[in-house]
Amino acid sequence: MSRLEDVLREAAERLGRQVDRSGATDEISRRTRKVGRRRGRSVIVLLTTALVAVGVGFPLAQLTVLRSDRGSSAPPGRATPGTKVTTPTSAPAHPTLPSGDFGFAARPLDPQAQIGIYRVSGEGTNLAIVVPNVSSSVSWSPDGARLAFSRSVSEAAGELRIVNRDGTDQTVVTDFHDPHGVSWSPDGTVIAFTIGFAPPPYDIDPGDIYVVGVDGSGLTRLTHSSLQCNDLHPAWSPDGSALAFDRDCDPPYSIHVVNADGSGDREILAIQDTAQGISWSPDGSRIAFAVTNNGKTGIYTVAPDGKDLTMVTEGFDVSPVWLSPEELAFVRNGEIWGVDISTGEASLILPLTGLRVFTLSWVPN
Repeated sequence: MSRLEDVLREAAERLGRQVDRSGATDEISRRTRKVGRRRGRSVIVLLTTALVAVGVGFPLAQLTVLRSDRGSSAPPGRATPGTKVTTPTSAPAHPTLPSGDFGFAARPLDPQAQIGIYRVSGEGTNLAIVVPNVSSSVSWSPDGARLAFSRSVSEAAGELRIVNRDGTDQTVVTDFHDPHGVSWSPDGTVIAFTIGFAPPPYDIDPGDIYVVGVDGSGLTRLTHSSLQCNDLHPAWSPDGSALAFDRDCDPPYSIHVVNADGSGDREILAIQDTAQGISWSPDGSRIAFAVTNNGKTGIYTVAPDGKDLTMVTEGFDVSPVWLSPEELAFVRNGEIWGVDISTGEASLILPLTGLRVFTLSWVPN
């Protein structure tokens, strides 16, 4: 057992929870073995994300299993063992939730199960597993017809794939150096991602952000993080002209913005730890991110020029996504929550019995 797994087990035992040996923690272990670039503090922050993304809610909806494709260890049309969601008698409704769909990476509570990509409407209906046994990175296409996700192939290799929302027509876009942290552009033509591993001869710098066409063409490097840093969680501006991301140099840590052609990389905000998800508001006025800053952990927002930093939630909250210019969804204790950014009032959107959610994506109808 690795030292990382020892730390994970000790932390889980303190929380009185079972260690996740097959889902997000495997992803974390793999991401940390990047040519020695991940060090203690970043590992602990990523570990915290996995451990807090554990929760049990109330029955939500009948789970539908969609057709999978080759490359998954689960047979087509079969859910990961242990997945079970039942039809509710009632489900709590978030008062201001707009119409749309969540795509999310989640793991069934069965300790032998692995992470899959799911979708569900904002009203809690039509819950379905789209792709079983993948990594914890997912992004909707802007028209809501497809999902992009990352998939581990081996210890040092992975793929960026796209799939129809019904689980059909799964396609490999690129297998360039273990892609993860996927983000589909607003015009639907390219997908941004971070590379997580560079094999010998180490001529590619892991931790940089790239974009690639949906058809696999036009692979382009956008950021140059250096061997000491990782550029994580790329998030497009609504007009597609720029991306926000988290630069983790362990330390320092900072939120950056870069133009869509890779020019103009600039730090907009220094933070005190690595961020756990970034999202740009649909009106372009705010960037949301999850982080511990000034001793307080939660969701923050900031203007694209780095001004007007505001704490929106306080707690071990991760993976913020904008539902509207006034409201965010995020993951708290493995469930999907929402918050009104003007009041800071947070409430449970979707409890998902039998699933623990790790990362979110949202597309309006």
